[in-house]
Amino acid sequence: MKLSRESPKEALEVIASLVQRAGDYELVEDIGAGPLENLIREHGLLLIDDIEARAQADHRFRLAVSHVWIEEADSVIGLRYLALGCKPPGVPGDTDA
Repeated sequence: MKLSRESPKEALEVIASLVQRAGDYELVEDIGAGPLENLIREHGLLLIDDIEARAQADHRFRLAVSHVWIEEADSVIGLRYLALGCKPPGVPGDTDA
């Protein structure tokens, strides 16, 4: 969390590395729903270009992104995240809303 606050781009690199090293897809999903979601919530505007590029190039990272819930889905940046597979609150299966 400290790395996320102080150096979001470096935190994204660490998260991407964790996604690559995850032993199974369930762990990839957990990384998406946990640290990646938190990073996007805090620094989504700053990181959107990097996340789009990485998700387009890496199917495992794209899977992680698909488990992120976007709070401001109606914003321009929120729409870009939705296009990557993120979910808006209130969709079926959303247990956090």
